[in-house]
Amino acid sequence: MVQAQKLTLIDEVEGQLGLAVLGLELRLEETRTELGKLVRPTTDPRRAALVNDFFHAIGAENLSSFVHNKLPVLSWPGAIREAIRGGLELTKAKTIRSAPEELQGDLLARALAGATRAELTELVKAAKPTVPRSQAEQVAKTLSSRKWRDALSPTQAEALATWLSSAPGFMAAAKT
Repeated sequence: MVQAQKLTLIDEVEGQLGLAVLGLELRLEETRTELGKLVRPTTDPRRAALVNDFFHAIGAENLSSFVHNKLPVLSWPGAIREAIRGGLELTKAKTIRSAPEELQGDLLARALAGATRAELTELVKAAKPTVPRSQAEQVAKTLSSRKWRDALSPTQAEALATWLSSAPGFMAAAKT
């Protein structure tokens, strides 16, 4: 009698990618490249829709979610992939992956010993050097924030546009 085993995230991603290889009739690396291209806005929308429908048909989330959230897991360090195979939660694995490489082994051991994602996140934050942003970096971050831009009144937006249009030449070159 065959018993079903619970698939890990790695098993799931490898299986879905394998089905995509068969469906697209490409080799593995060509399929990974093609999937990456299909989530770009400049791609053929009909082909992207067909592949997206294929992913829905095999029980996967949409193509974009697969490419951005799951497919990269196959490129993570082997120790993290093996821990996921062993049952490590994806959220903890992502936290460990975001850490400097020299800290990942320690974080992995802590996660496997029962550390919470919040505890791992604090360790990652503590390990990353805090480099103060320059004033220019702070302004750039603020100007690129949609939340901030959406809070501007029409008068404020017009004043900002006027101010930016008088920016030095190097700013004009950066806008293009």
